[in-house]
Amino acid sequence: MHHLLMKYAKDMKTLLIIIISIILSTNLSAQVFDHIYTSNVTWSSDPVIDGSIWIRSGVTLTINQGVTVSMPDHSFFFVDVDAKIIANGVTFEAEDNYWLGITCRGTNSVYSAAPLDHRILPQPLIQISNSTISGMSLGICSNSPVFNVYGETPYSTGGGRLQITNTEFNNNPINSLAIINFCHNRRVVNQSQINDLGYVSRCTFNDIEDFAAIFVHSSKNVKVLGSSFNGGASYSSLQAGVLCYDGSVMVDSYVSLNNTVHCTFNDLRYGVYITDPQIGQHNSFIRQATFADCLRGITVLTSPNLRILSNTFTVPSHHSLATHGIHISGCTGFFIEDNTITGTSGSGDPINTWGIVIDNSGTNAH
Repeated sequence: MHHLLMKYAKDMKTLLIIIISIILSTNLSAQVFDHIYTSNVTWSSDPVIDGSIWIRSGVTLTINQGVTVSMPDHSFFFVDVDAKIIANGVTFEAEDNYWLGITCRGTNSVYSAAPLDHRILPQPLIQISNSTISGMSLGICSNSPVFNVYGETPYSTGGGRLQITNTEFNNNPINSLAIINFCHNRRVVNQSQINDLGYVSRCTFNDIEDFAAIFVHSSKNVKVLGSSFNGGASYSSLQAGVLCYDGSVMVDSYVSLNNTVHCTFNDLRYGVYITDPQIGQHNSFIRQATFADCLRGITVLTSPNLRILSNTFTVPSHHSLATHGIHISGCTGFFIEDNTITGTSGSGDPINTWGIVIDNSGTNAH
């Protein structure tokens, strides 16, 4: 996959545009939905699925612990406005090669009319915990393209809510999660509503190869807590743990009364890559994470008010690529404090291995 993408992409920004186009141009309106749920349903045993599933507005699909959901090739779940998928202890897998994943349709139209304390409620919700998900070609996407299904008027999509906890992702070639037009961009009035919007907590992402485990686009303050990202040291064309384009992320530890779980990034070309914020107030925060044998632990381009605090890096050398723990360019108002960076043996010349690289940056920096 990544060889095909790089054939047409001359630089990182072009590659991002290609990937966004792949995700958003998937022609869902041409799909035939084999299952359309118009009332609440619960799966307590393994379902027989022969195609894509549409969960209509206001409907909840609950999948109980121990259920295995085997999805046919090219099929997907479509979660409509104010619909929900609630899954705990579930195995999602491809029946044969790859299924597409799960996508949402949000709406912007409710916000101006709804009471302040209800403004986030109509967005779709995907809530998955203690589960395993594999074989998705596009991943779980918080937004779908504006499209017309069976002659209905398209919505102006606003992004759904993803609440993903203690879940393992394996062999998902492009993304595991694509957070696009996430409803953190919408107006909320208190911290409890912010917490209800969405998060990724204590998840494990394996087999990261072609693109990114978590792709964030046009979204603010996406929370990634206590999660692990594992690439296998193939160092493919992009291969990022978290990739953020025109948005902001909060990569931090998960803290409870009983334990603290830090984020870890292992054997990746990029641990965290943040680039090209086009909307103001996109302030990213990366704290207490470990970056082990990532060619480029943290890379940030043109992001304001960046915070990189108390992280640990082991930086390998490489035979053809310059490597670094932290690289920022075009950033203002940044803080880089209390980080630990060491080098490791590798196949390359250590003269091309750097701890921190800063260029075209520095206004109000620390």
